[in-house]
Amino acid sequence: MRIPIWRKGKRPGEVETELVDFRFGDDYTDMLGTTIQFPHCDALILHSPGKCEYCDRHPDWQALRSAQGIAFSDTTDEEIRDHNLVPCPSTYRRPADLRDRWPGNRATS
Repeated sequence: MRIPIWRKGKRPGEVETELVDFRFGDDYTDMLGTTIQFPHCDALILHSPGKCEYCDRHPDWQALRSAQGIAFSDTTDEEIRDHNLVPCPSTYRRPADLRDRWPGNRATS
Protein backbone atom coordinates (compact mmCIF):
# COMPACT_ATOMS: atom_id res chain seq x y z
CA MET A 1 0.00 0.00 0.00
CA ARG A 2 1.27 3.51 -0.74
CA ILE A 3 0.47 6.32 1.68
CA PRO A 4 1.30 10.04 1.59
CA ILE A 5 3.86 11.48 3.98
CA TRP A 6 3.79 15.24 4.55
CA ARG A 7 7.06 17.04 5.15
CA LYS A 8 7.97 20.63 5.74
CA GLY A 9 9.10 22.25 2.50
CA LYS A 10 12.31 24.16 1.82
CA ARG A 11 10.56 27.53 1.92
CA PRO A 12 8.42 28.88 4.79
CA GLY A 13 4.81 27.68 4.54
CA GLU A 14 5.67 25.11 1.87
CA VAL A 15 4.61 21.50 2.35
CA GLU A 16 5.92 18.61 0.29
CA THR A 17 4.24 15.24 -0.04
CA GLU A 18 5.76 11.95 -0.99
CA LEU A 19 4.18 8.53 -1.46
CA VAL A 20 5.97 5.81 0.45
CA ASP A 21 5.45 2.07 0.64
CA PHE A 22 3.73 0.95 3.81
CA ARG A 23 3.32 -2.61 4.98
CA PHE A 24 2.18 -4.30 8.16
CA GLY A 25 4.65 -6.62 9.83
CA ASP A 26 3.82 -9.84 11.61
CA ASP A 27 4.37 -8.07 14.93
CA TYR A 28 1.99 -5.17 14.17
CA THR A 29 4.72 -2.72 13.25
CA ASP A 30 5.24 -0.66 10.14
CA MET A 31 8.40 -0.83 8.04
CA LEU A 32 10.19 1.51 10.46
CA GLY A 33 9.39 -0.69 13.46
CA THR A 34 6.85 1.73 14.89
CA THR A 35 3.99 0.07 16.77
CA ILE A 36 0.78 0.89 14.97
CA GLN A 37 -1.81 -1.04 16.94
CA PHE A 38 -2.73 -1.22 20.59
CA PRO A 39 -3.04 -4.73 21.98
CA HIS A 40 -6.75 -4.44 22.85
CA CYS A 41 -9.88 -2.66 21.64
CA ASP A 42 -9.52 -0.17 24.49
CA ALA A 43 -6.13 1.50 24.09
CA LEU A 44 -5.85 2.05 27.87
CA ILE A 45 -5.79 -1.67 28.64
CA LEU A 46 -2.43 -3.32 29.25
CA HIS A 47 -2.07 -6.61 31.12
CA SER A 48 0.93 -7.57 33.22
CA PRO A 49 3.72 -9.65 31.65
CA GLY A 50 2.83 -13.32 31.16
CA LYS A 51 -0.93 -12.77 31.47
CA CYS A 52 -1.86 -11.89 27.89
CA GLU A 53 -0.28 -12.92 24.60
CA TYR A 54 -1.24 -9.63 22.91
CA CYS A 55 0.10 -7.40 25.68
CA ASP A 56 3.29 -9.48 25.85
CA ARG A 57 4.06 -8.27 22.31
CA HIS A 58 4.68 -4.84 23.87
CA PRO A 59 7.28 -5.42 26.60
CA ASP A 60 8.44 -1.81 26.29
CA TRP A 61 4.95 -0.56 27.21
CA GLN A 62 4.78 -3.02 30.10
CA ALA A 63 8.19 -1.90 31.40
CA LEU A 64 7.20 1.75 31.12
CA ARG A 65 3.97 1.22 33.03
CA SER A 66 5.85 -0.62 35.80
CA ALA A 67 8.51 2.07 36.01
CA GLN A 68 5.85 4.77 36.32
CA GLY A 69 4.00 2.93 39.08
CA ILE A 70 0.79 2.51 37.07
CA ALA A 71 -1.26 -0.61 37.71
CA PHE A 72 -1.86 -3.09 34.92
CA SER A 73 -5.42 -3.87 33.86
CA ASP A 74 -5.36 -7.19 35.71
CA THR A 75 -4.07 -5.70 38.99
CA THR A 76 -6.47 -6.12 41.91
CA ASP A 77 -7.59 -3.24 44.13
CA GLU A 78 -5.73 -4.85 47.02
CA GLU A 79 -2.46 -4.96 45.05
CA ILE A 80 -2.94 -1.32 44.04
CA ARG A 81 -3.28 -0.30 47.72
CA ASP A 82 -0.46 -2.57 48.96
CA HIS A 83 2.04 -1.33 46.36
CA ASN A 84 0.82 2.28 46.27
CA LEU A 85 0.13 2.17 42.52
CA VAL A 86 -1.81 4.57 40.35
CA PRO A 87 -4.98 2.75 39.17
CA CYS A 88 -5.13 1.44 35.63
CA PRO A 89 -6.20 4.26 33.28
CA SER A 90 -8.91 2.01 31.81
CA THR A 91 -10.84 2.25 35.09
CA TYR A 92 -11.17 6.04 34.97
CA ARG A 93 -14.24 5.83 32.73
CA ARG A 94 -15.82 2.66 34.08
CA PRO A 95 -15.24 0.00 36.75
CA ALA A 96 -13.01 -2.97 35.91
CA ASP A 97 -15.88 -5.49 36.01
CA LEU A 98 -17.82 -3.49 33.43
CA ARG A 99 -14.68 -3.00 31.30
CA ASP A 100 -13.96 -6.74 31.30
CA ARG A 101 -17.43 -7.69 30.04
CA TRP A 102 -16.24 -6.87 26.53
CA PRO A 103 -14.26 -9.91 25.23
CA GLY A 104 -11.84 -7.70 23.32
CA ASN A 105 -10.57 -6.25 26.59
CA ARG A 106 -9.87 -9.54 28.37
CA ALA A 107 -6.43 -11.09 28.72
CA THR A 108 -5.70 -13.84 26.21
CA SER A 109 -3.25 -16.56 27.14
